[in-house]
Amino acid sequence: HLAVRIVSPFISKFFKDELEPEQRIFFVKIFEILIYFIALGYILYSFGVTPASLVLVAGFISGGLAFALRDVVMAFLVWLIILSKKPLRIGDTVRIGDYEGRVERIGTFFLTLSSSGKISEQGGAFGERYVRIPNGLVFQSPIENYGKADLPQVLRMQARKLPKDIEGFLTKV
Repeated sequence: HLAVRIVSPFISKFFKDELEPEQRIFFVKIFEILIYFIALGYILYSFGVTPASLVLVAGFISGGLAFALRDVVMAFLVWLIILSKKPLRIGDTVRIGDYEGRVERIGTFFLTLSSSGKISEQGGAFGERYVRIPNGLVFQSPIENYGKADLPQVLRMQARKLPKDIEGFLTKV
């Protein structure tokens, strides 16, 4: 754990100018997972466990965990797809299913949107809040990516206050 905490910031700084934030996150996480697996393998090997038995046990464990934790595994795989294929990036304004907002964080299991909310049947307003969307929902829902632009603006007026020459009014605005 100590080695990961010491080396991870250096890796992030090393790739700072060459990679985008999403790619840096991806490489740092992959490095952390790799270090933990190497450490676990070394500890087990030092206790006399042979590599063949390690592979056999790892196969049984991974098969059982994959079945039991398929939603978690799917969320992790979707995270890898998001970071590698980039259907959205940090700072983009997106609509995913019924949620719309600016992407603040692309986490391992959740995507965090800000200034978003569930859109109501009546067209509801956006509140200043954060919404955590499971990565599985990102994979299963259509994604509308507006890019780095602000949220689409909505002009609301009461019908009784509309001018008679609405087209002329809108061209002046």
